[in-house]
Amino acid sequence: MIDSLSCGARPRVEPGLSVQLNLALECKEGLHKEFGEFMRSWVKHIQESPTKGTKVFAFAWANGRRCLGTMVFDSEVSLQRFKDGPYADMMRSVAPYLSGKESTIDDYGRVLKSRSRKEIEDGLNYVRIWSYTCKEGKENEMREYWTKQFGDLQFADIDWMMYSFMNPTPRTWCFAMAYRNGPLCERASIDERKSVESGPLSHLVTGEAAYDFFWSVEGVAYPH
Repeated sequence: MIDSLSCGARPRVEPGLSVQLNLALECKEGLHKEFGEFMRSWVKHIQESPTKGTKVFAFAWANGRRCLGTMVFDSEVSLQRFKDGPYADMMRSVAPYLSGKESTIDDYGRVLKSRSRKEIEDGLNYVRIWSYTCKEGKENEMREYWTKQFGDLQFADIDWMMYSFMNPTPRTWCFAMAYRNGPLCERASIDERKSVESGPLSHLVTGEAAYDFFWSVEGVAYPH
């Protein structure tokens, strides 16, 4: 199995070195128009002027009030450069719109596994980000479970574009995946919920996903 997104001779995402960021922001009721305009402008800006070391990113709007995205950087240094620059500037500007810290997702860590079948297409594919807390003592089993789940994906299967996942803190597991369309995202989410209730995941995780957002990609780039 190839555990990286490839780009020519050099892996675009390198597990163990590359760093993944899952983020989601939700605005207050009644501010979705201003929030959406600002965030779309910001995504366009980082598309046109990406932070050095940015490997790939994809953003979407899960509803009128929530912007979600996943990004991968070549190193922790590059991630910190982004967070100290464009990200910090964006958060200062968007702060008056946000509904609160409890609705803000900012998870990051070194990539454990990543693979790509095809580059994500803006406006056509869907991106999903989600996270679970695993039960105490189940870290190894959790890694084995997801390694097999993603490892079973075949290049002949046109339903997926890429995936990447990380274990940023003990027992916290965060995922990002791009699918061909929305129904595939929804079906994957539903199947996982069933597994959490009475399937294999019920033995591994503490409960339902900490977050599980997806929508049509509206802003994607492969800068470096």
